[in-house]
Amino acid sequence: MMQRMSMKNKISILIVGAGAHGRVVLDTLRYQPVNVKGFIDDNIKKGTYIDGVPVLGKCGDLGSFFKIDLQVVVAIGNNFIRSKIFSDLYQLGFTPYSVIHPSAIISPSVKLGKGVIIFAGVVINTGTMLGDNVNVNTSASIDHDCLIEEHVHIYPGTNLAGNVRVKQFSYLGTGSAVNPNITIGRNVLIGTGAAVVKDIPDNVTAVGVPARILKTREALY
Repeated sequence: MMQRMSMKNKISILIVGAGAHGRVVLDTLRYQPVNVKGFIDDNIKKGTYIDGVPVLGKCGDLGSFFKIDLQVVVAIGNNFIRSKIFSDLYQLGFTPYSVIHPSAIISPSVKLGKGVIIFAGVVINTGTMLGDNVNVNTSASIDHDCLIEEHVHIYPGTNLAGNVRVKQFSYLGTGSAVNPNITIGRNVLIGTGAAVVKDIPDNVTAVGVPARILKTREALY
C-alpha cells in the first residue's frame, strides 16, 4: 500500500483553488515529499482551514509569496480561468508546479508540459505529448502518440485511443471515449459518456453515442 509522506519535506507548495479540485490535488500531494503551506482562493475567507490546510489569501496576494521560495499548483477546473492564473504566475516569476499521483502509469517517452496535473490511476502511453497546464483526471487513459494541447481538462474515466489530438481549452467529459486518429477542436466540450468517432470542429459542444454537435460555444480569445 502506498504511504503518505511525513512532513519533513524539501519543497513548499501553495495550491491556487480550494474547491473540490484543489482538495484532490492536496490529497495527491500528500503522497509526495512536499509541504503544502496553504491555499489561495478568491472565494474563501483567509484563515479558513480546508482538510487541515489554511487559506492564506487571494490570487491578488500571490506576488507577496514570490520571495519565500514556494512552488505553486493551479488547481482550477475551469480551463479559461486556470490559463489566466497560469499566465499571471509566469508574470510574477513563478513556474507552475506539476502534480503526478504515484499510481499513474506514464511511459518514459511521454513529454509533459509545465504545471500538469495527473491524478490516480491514469495511464499515458508511448509517444504522447501533454502541453502546459493540462489536467488528466482519475483513471483516464491516453493511448500512444496523442497530442493534448495546452489548458485541456480530461475528466475521470475518459479513454483516448491512439493518435488523438485535442486542441487548446477543450474538455472531455467523464467516461467519454475517442476513436483513433481523431482531432477534437479548440474550446470543445465533449459530454459525459460520449463516443467520438469523427473529428469535432472548434467551439462546439458534442454529446451522445456517436457524438453529435449539440450547440456552438462562445469563442475564446
